[in-house]
Amino acid sequence: MKPMSRITSSLRKKTKEKPGSVTEKKVAEQPANSLPPEQPQLLETLRERQVDTKLGRIAEYIDGLPQAALEVKVAFEKGLEYKQQHVYEDAISLFKHALLLRPPDDQSACLHILIGNCYLEQNNLADGEFHYKQAELLVKAENSDRKVLGTAYNNIGIIYRTRNNYKAALEWYQKSIKIGESITDLAGLAPTYNNIGIIYRTWGNYDEALLWFHKSLKIAEKIGDHAGLAPAYNNIGIIYKARGDYDQAMKWYQKSLLIREDVGGAAGIATTYSNIGSLEYERGHYDQAIQWFKKCLSIREELKDWAGVATTYSNIGNIYVAQGDHNRALEWYDKRLKIAEEPDQVSLANTYNNIGMIYRIQGNNKLALEYMQQALSVFESIGATSIAQRVKANIEDLQRKE
Repeated sequence: MKPMSRITSSLRKKTKEKPGSVTEKKVAEQPANSLPPEQPQLLETLRERQVDTKLGRIAEYIDGLPQAALEVKVAFEKGLEYKQQHVYEDAISLFKHALLLRPPDDQSACLHILIGNCYLEQNNLADGEFHYKQAELLVKAENSDRKVLGTAYNNIGIIYRTRNNYKAALEWYQKSIKIGESITDLAGLAPTYNNIGIIYRTWGNYDEALLWFHKSLKIAEKIGDHAGLAPAYNNIGIIYKARGDYDQAMKWYQKSLLIREDVGGAAGIATTYSNIGSLEYERGHYDQAIQWFKKCLSIREELKDWAGVATTYSNIGNIYVAQGDHNRALEWYDKRLKIAEEPDQVSLANTYNNIGMIYRIQGNNKLALEYMQQALSVFESIGATSIAQRVKANIEDLQRKE
């Protein structure tokens, strides 16, 4: 059980702590027992799925379906409408109905891609991977359109990236590129180049990441993919932010935002709002950062993007920690814990830990231990060994003081 109610009930008894500073670092770089006297050392500062949709650009492929038999076409078109409205369960039902009508294998493969994409949007990685591999089997059996295969490989790469298996993700992306380059599928290559850039950025190889993002950008410009420019601009902005060049980062974010507001796509707009919020946080402009995150939150709540909502709640809480307003931080962490779905176990565990660290600062060692133990349990369950060891060290330090 989550001890959520204790957060809210304890707020009236607490006073604000002296403001301090939180430095955004990779989790692996943060020491286990470095707790400033006035400010908690968070495992997580500002988090963002800083790229389009589940850590990568999902490739679509629907060739052939608009020309399908009438009943298949009707189910496909209505399912696509639901998918664009983010009503994924209804979209999946219609795509599966179309599959039951036994269309040709090439059309069935496209339907499996669409179903897999819906599951991926819902963070249902296992079912997404199953349908992508069904598409792969159909294409290989019939030696049909290899664009379907390239699409499936790109999206399987996203699944492994989401699971933090970067090496496997890169292998799938490279398989997708091999196909795309062999058939000059520029529209298919652009998202995969972008996704490879994300891998290298995650590894801290910013020069290599920029190379791949610019390759994606060049294709988008060449084929007139106006919407495809936005994620490339966004990801280039992230690189400049990581390098501390905030003016350049803001320039690229604004370019991304202009396109996204022009072509629509609420999820992408929310991502860029969040990235600008993160940038303002880095500049120490906390009030502006909160404004951007709240704009992002409004969209994500409307889209029922609970993973994004959870991230944004945590980000706002982390800003209040940076301001030393621990009570308001606890309120936002409490909101994050009340989300029924837990799409990101790492973020959930970080929130438990951050609440525990605040209670430690406030001298409530009992609640601090309770939340840290919750964090430890989640980290251990997902195999996050190094983080779990640091949390365990903090727990042992508290227990010695009891």
